[in-house]
Amino acid sequence: MRTGSTGWTTTDPLRATRAAGFLFMLGGVVLLGSTILEKLLGVARGDAVIDLSLLLTVVVPVALAVIGAGVLLQLFARRMPAVGALIGPLAAIALVVALDILTNDATAGAQAALLLPVVYAAAYLERNGMILVIATTIVALLGVSVALQSATGAYHDSFFDVAIIILCGVSVTRARRHRERGLDELRRRADIDPLTGAHLRHILDGALQRLVEGSPSHDGVALILVDADHFKTVNDREGHVAGDAALRHVVTVLRHNVRPSDIVSRIGGDEFAVLLPDCTRRSATARAEGVLADLRAAPLVLGDRRIALSASVGVAHCPDDAETVEDLYHAADRGLYRAKREGRNRLGLPA
Repeated sequence: MRTGSTGWTTTDPLRATRAAGFLFMLGGVVLLGSTILEKLLGVARGDAVIDLSLLLTVVVPVALAVIGAGVLLQLFARRMPAVGALIGPLAAIALVVALDILTNDATAGAQAALLLPVVYAAAYLERNGMILVIATTIVALLGVSVALQSATGAYHDSFFDVAIIILCGVSVTRARRHRERGLDELRRRADIDPLTGAHLRHILDGALQRLVEGSPSHDGVALILVDADHFKTVNDREGHVAGDAALRHVVTVLRHNVRPSDIVSRIGGDEFAVLLPDCTRRSATARAEGVLADLRAAPLVLGDRRIALSASVGVAHCPDDAETVEDLYHAADRGLYRAKREGRNRLGLPA
């Protein structure tokens, strides 16, 4: 769920909070492992000794606390609010900086651990949250480097650390943007009929249910059902290419006669529906008559062929003809079948 238009927290709190828990656990392991590895390498070179008291009293407890925080986040992920997704990486930065200061250590291993929250933020947070975490990480890196290193070492490490963080943030953000575009395209394809470009039935049903069962508008809601006349004959006589072009032609005519806010949907092989929010029955009837007039006046043109098309149309209005979604469909169906019984190529209203 989205937490509003603030742009701070994630669109998927459960997944993000679990990721925060994994971040804590991984950060604790990296901190503990990098510290021990560095001491072991120093002993091997003969320029350092292992300070067991420091490891046991500072490094190990803090690392275990970080890991424990991750385990708790994993266990209670479903109960955590969405803001936990933002607090997770910020808290991880604070813990890593605290450990750096306590151990007087600003080496590559400790600084690398600070990159984890940035990658996490870029992958799971919204734009403002990502900027906040990246900025906080950069400030933390600069502060630790200046406080614990010589001027030359601090300048050198800070320059490359900041460059790496920015590159990580940009790279992951671009990857996320491409992923979101791919998901948006998949959602669009799941909502749009690939042949005609009209909305699929579930989009119409969802919008109709919200409009009818929600707060009613002053003008009400209208539903137009359109059935192409003798479409099978056109398809058999002219071919499937012409049949597909005929369906697209009907959708073009429908869109020409309705508002941009109206929903044009293909609900069957040669059956279409138009949902008109905030529309009176008289206005819906006039738009349906416009559809019939345009179909009569503008036949389908394929090369040197002109194919005459017509349709039977039913119109129903809520609350004039029905008060529920099911009754509105039934009312529009009655109008549609009335138009067919009276000879097609006309408009029918519910009796």
